[in-house]
Amino acid sequence: RQRQMCIRDRHMILSEREEIEPALVSFHSDMKTSTGKAFLANAITLTPGTITVSLEEDEYLIHCLDESFAVGIDDSIFEKLLKEMEGEI
Repeated sequence: RQRQMCIRDRHMILSEREEIEPALVSFHSDMKTSTGKAFLANAITLTPGTITVSLEEDEYLIHCLDESFAVGIDDSIFEKLLKEMEGEI
């Protein structure tokens, strides 16, 4: 999956036919621990085409290379896995 995302990013950047529409997206998360919040921010940043710009309280601000990258960002598998890990702490 990671490889597919990298290929998608390269294609988007190098293609003259496709317009890139960057977007800033904010979403709320109910992660309990500061470690869980930081891990989620890091996981988002490690996903090609997205960068966590800020994290204040429970609100994340994410820059997406294209607005299509924002789809499902507020309901990611990363968040679900991290919430499971928080429950074990």
